[in-house]
Formats: sequence, C-alpha cells, structure tokens
Amino acid sequence: MGRLLEQIHEGGLAGGESSRAMVGILRRQLYSSRLPQRVRWQGVGVAHKTGDWPPIAGNDVGILFYDGGPAIVSVFTNQNTGDFF
Repeated sequence: MGRLLEQIHEGGLAGGESSRAMVGILRRQLYSSRLPQRVRWQGVGVAHKTGDWPPIAGNDVGILFYDGGPAIVSVFTNQNTGDFF
C-alpha cells in the first residue's frame, strides 16, 4: 500500500493531472478518526484512505505533507479494541 501511494504521489501510475486528482480525493477522505486525528502537528496535511474489517482490523494509509517533504505512512492493525474505529 505504501508503494502504491508513493506511485500515486510521484505520478508513476497515471499522468500528473490524474495523480493530483487522486491525491485531492485522498485529502478529502470523510473519515478523520485515524491518521488525521493522531497527526496534529501544525502545518501537516494528510491525504489518506481507511480500510476496515470490524471488529478485527482497522487500517489507514496516507501521505503526510510537511516542510521536510512528503512521508508515506501505512498502519495495519489486528485484534482491535478501544476507540480506533
């Protein structure tokens, strides 16, 4: 998943315009209870996609945009308890 996001960000899967559109869609993700909620640093933007298989798995992958450059983050969990969902 991380490699897929990297390719989307770099334009390796589609042209630049299509890649920017994909990142734009990921930035408008409706569910913000995972990466965006836990990445609370000033000036950091998040483009991400969640995935679930309740009540066992809750996942989120994304691109963090900040002054140091983009960072790809992939979080896959198993046997979840608590308020991750």
